[in-house]
Amino acid sequence: MKYFLLFLFIPQFVTAQVIPKEFKVTVDLSSIKDVGKIYFEFTSTTDEEITDSLSVTNDTVTFKGSIGEPCYGIVYRYTEYPKELLALMKNMPDLSEEMKGLFAGPMEDPFIFFLMPGETTIIAKHSLTSSVINGSKASLNFDKLKKDEYAFLMNDVSSVDQSMMPPGKDNEAAKQKMVKKMDSLKRVMKDQVYLSYFRLNLNSPVALSALKEGLPDNLDSVDKYLQLFSMLPPETQHLPSAIRLKTMLEASRNTEIGQFVKDFKQFDSLGKVVTFSSFKGRYVLIDLWASWCIPCRSKHPELVRVYQKFSQENFTILGIALEQKDDKLKWLKAINNDKLLWTQVTDYKYWDNAVALQFGVHSIPFNLLVDPTGKIIDKNLNPSDLESRLAELFKK
Repeated sequence: MKYFLLFLFIPQFVTAQVIPKEFKVTVDLSSIKDVGKIYFEFTSTTDEEITDSLSVTNDTVTFKGSIGEPCYGIVYRYTEYPKELLALMKNMPDLSEEMKGLFAGPMEDPFIFFLMPGETTIIAKHSLTSSVINGSKASLNFDKLKKDEYAFLMNDVSSVDQSMMPPGKDNEAAKQKMVKKMDSLKRVMKDQVYLSYFRLNLNSPVALSALKEGLPDNLDSVDKYLQLFSMLPPETQHLPSAIRLKTMLEASRNTEIGQFVKDFKQFDSLGKVVTFSSFKGRYVLIDLWASWCIPCRSKHPELVRVYQKFSQENFTILGIALEQKDDKLKWLKAINNDKLLWTQVTDYKYWDNAVALQFGVHSIPFNLLVDPTGKIIDKNLNPSDLESRLAELFKK
């Protein structure tokens, strides 16, 4: 499975000795009929994503293994999308045929939980997603946090002024207003649910995960979150996943407004080296995305329009794709289908992309607007805000 939020690992200081401990996860499927196989994913001691699957026998499956530290676990099955949803997707006006194909199923029915050493029982209720869990106190606390997140968002989404809902596909201003409102609600949720738990439960095994979940997509103050990190017990700070988090936060300083972007190199589709320094003298939007990132690609129609509007000015875009070695054809197809007219590069290292590491990127889409001297003047702009910023710069 692929996620838009991953924490990267660069060794920076000595870690505590990791001693793997055994776990046992039993999934009770007696309330779900005709389930042939269940999939299970977790992160190994060596930071490798492990996927296992078992055929269902007597309405249960039991997974066993070992982990070096508490981590997320996911159990899921594959089911087809409801026909009504497929019909709705096919009628979405702003998606390419390839993008619509990404929704064509099969669909995961996931239950995310906090994997601890020892025994955990997951009891499905009509679906895996609506399961209940029996296990450690930490597992139960994490489950409550996920439910609190859902309740918070559902309550506040329902309170969004219906006048903000765009009546048609051409009402871009209304769409952007609604997106900003939703982003604001999500940020408040992260603070009131996850960071609130973190501050009150620093010694909990869930604290580190709560801090990660509480990070906003657009970090406003790296120092603020490094200060929160420093509140963790030393033994927690030295865990491998904690080191990844701290490294990411420190690298995020490189994206602050006023910083100068250090030169970097990536490779275009022909394997030719492309350096950032070759773009000096122009306004550049450094845009991190991926062919598998649906939120990234949903913005492409508007981003293409903005690019075409300002391409005759002293402005361009440098697309940096977080792709894997085997995804070159998917990357090229996405570029062609989305009609991306600007320079596209990658190093095929996925979330270990050198530029993603340089900027401490923890989610995509992500972008930086850089002036002709190489200085960052804005970040994480949606297409409409980018258009306004460029209009201001070029007096249009």
